[in-house]
Amino acid sequence: MIAEHNVARASLREALRILEVQGLVVIRGGPGGGPVVGGASASDFAKMATLHLQAAGSTFRELVNARLVLEPVLVAEAAKRAEPEVIAEMRTAVGGDISDTSSSTYIRRASDFHTIVLSGSGNSVLTLVATSIKEAWYGRVTGMMFPDDERDHVESDHSAIIDAIEAHDAPRAEALMRRHLEEYVRYCELRYPGVLDEIVEWR
Repeated sequence: MIAEHNVARASLREALRILEVQGLVVIRGGPGGGPVVGGASASDFAKMATLHLQAAGSTFRELVNARLVLEPVLVAEAAKRAEPEVIAEMRTAVGGDISDTSSSTYIRRASDFHTIVLSGSGNSVLTLVATSIKEAWYGRVTGMMFPDDERDHVESDHSAIIDAIEAHDAPRAEALMRRHLEEYVRYCELRYPGVLDEIVEWR
């Protein structure tokens, strides 16, 4: 690589370090190791974004409100496409092992559902931005989920959104997602107003 790009060893190492921090390459050690190209990751994009959000003084309230703006729009786009394989993934996420009622499993299933829905929009730019915002939010919300007695309602909301997407009913899918997120924002406002006012931290 030094010969191919005509750069100094120190410059190459710094470039690889930057790419590794951004999650675009993975440096493997040992024989046969070296830089390996990684895939585009919303989690890595979110980590980079949190640095800029912290510098801008952005709050978690602004973060969740950004979700409230973006996700209903992308759900509507997903309903226009209604790709069978994406719908099958959504139903798998919602219909996971109901015997596992742990908070970590519930958070993962909820996060997976939203990630899959966003990916169904067909717009890679908006999907990356919206998913990274969601990832930055989920990085802080452990313990800020709906209580156990509300989780059946959440699962019902998710199923209704999937049904609307499968029916190609974009207005209904958008309205359901907006209502779903508005309920969650109201819950957070009531129970965790201090967290919402925190500045997003680089992580």
